[in-house]
Amino acid sequence: MRLLVSAVDAAADRFAARVIDALRADGAPLEASGVGREALARAGVTLLRRGNDLSAVGLVEALPRAGAAARTVLRLSARLLARQADALLVVDAPELHLPLLRVARLAGVPAVYYLPPQAWAWRAGRARAIAWSGARLATVLPFESAWWRARGVFAEFVGHPILDEPLPARRPESGVCAIFPGSRPEEVRRHLAPMLGAARRLGMRPIVGLAPGVAPPAGVETASGAEAIARAEVAIAKSGTICLEAALAGLPTVIVYRLARVTFALARRLVRVPHVGLPNLVLGRAAYPELLQNDVSADGIARALSAIAGRDFAGEAAELRERLGPSVSSDGVRRPGAARRVAALVRAAAANSVDSFPTAASELRRT
Repeated sequence: MRLLVSAVDAAADRFAARVIDALRADGAPLEASGVGREALARAGVTLLRRGNDLSAVGLVEALPRAGAAARTVLRLSARLLARQADALLVVDAPELHLPLLRVARLAGVPAVYYLPPQAWAWRAGRARAIAWSGARLATVLPFESAWWRARGVFAEFVGHPILDEPLPARRPESGVCAIFPGSRPEEVRRHLAPMLGAARRLGMRPIVGLAPGVAPPAGVETASGAEAIARAEVAIAKSGTICLEAALAGLPTVIVYRLARVTFALARRLVRVPHVGLPNLVLGRAAYPELLQNDVSADGIARALSAIAGRDFAGEAAELRERLGPSVSSDGVRRPGAARRVAALVRAAAANSVDSFPTAASELRRT
């Protein structure tokens, strides 16, 4: 199978690499190329371009990368139109990948979208474009699949890929605060200073957990994300995958996020969900404090951190694991394996043409 893959964020790159490993594990020949970072390169994917400078969240934040993103879409589109791929796998990053899905449909190359856009939260109109593309969606949150299927999109809940990875063995050190400012340069610029200020106001020792490929800031102690979670008593994490990792480990966590003013003003008008942090979204309640925009200050974070320090979050962690896991298997046991399930979707996609792709609506009509 010739697979074209695109995963530009640090977490997406990691999750996509696990899918490649799962595809290789069945012994069938695989030729994979595309856009990614260090994890996909280690998995043996031929990188046509590195994705480190393509990742952005928000309208204003994406503008400096628009030219590079357009060139990347054109380059990948050329391969699709030349039928140099049997299937397309894209992960997250909808602004980059939705145009690519349209080209894949026109080229007759079936596609799988892993971690599809959160259209249930905002910009629901994107569901029409995805339905037209015929892409199969591999969703990671338990309520997403039903939302997509109601709109005629084939969607399967595969479980969250974090559960495929061993949780860090907690060995908390007294007074240590894990800090996760993000994997994008603008996130680090907006989050790091108030996060460090909050930890120091409380007399705690900050350890900054860095995503692969992020330059370490000067004058602070750094570690891998897993190491920082293992050693910390509490955490301050930007909204995203990392705050979910911290919560799954049972770490008391304050969730923060800052956007450009224009992007935030737009988001306030369009977002239809009560929470932004993944742990709170999955639990359906504000179990972890969330601070947004102007509330992201050293004093504000310090107050939120003081309110949860010392609390036992083991119950929330267990509930998250239960909700994020796949459906119960035939022997009644919940098992991880998101990467294997996505790999199966990719294999099924490669065996079909776009024209024969089933949608959830047509399947419902047949049954």
